[in-house]
Amino acid sequence: FWLKHGSAIMEQERLMEEGRSDEQPHIEDQKTWCDRCIVCLGPRYVIHLTDFERDAVWHMRRHVVNNPKPDDADLQKQVLLLWNTAFPDQKLEMFEKGQRWRKLGFQGTDPSTDVRTGSWPLEQLVALATHHPIEFRRMVQE
Repeated sequence: FWLKHGSAIMEQERLMEEGRSDEQPHIEDQKTWCDRCIVCLGPRYVIHLTDFERDAVWHMRRHVVNNPKPDDADLQKQVLLLWNTAFPDQKLEMFEKGQRWRKLGFQGTDPSTDVRTGSWPLEQLVALATHHPIEFRRMVQE
């Protein structure tokens, strides 16, 4: 009951947020100009999503779009965690700008300038470093 009822509530919430009724096609099912131009682009592989998969895609998109860049204190805490996981023998107690951040793959001396698209990509790196520290270290060293 709860799974079915919860799914129906999420569907109604999604419909309201997207400004459409349940008779309109779902955004993941709508055809784009690319889909209509098979002659010039060749056939495209079409993936048909289940309702559960559509909900997951919608929630992920909503999370990515609605979570802005973290404030400076949160961002600094997250990049410190990344650094201390990647380089446990060179632990840092506080954030400082510097060339060291390039070792983690950031483009410049201040990681905050690389986090422009919101918090999701940084959250994913932090999750990787937290749950799989050995693999994270290996990835950074390569």
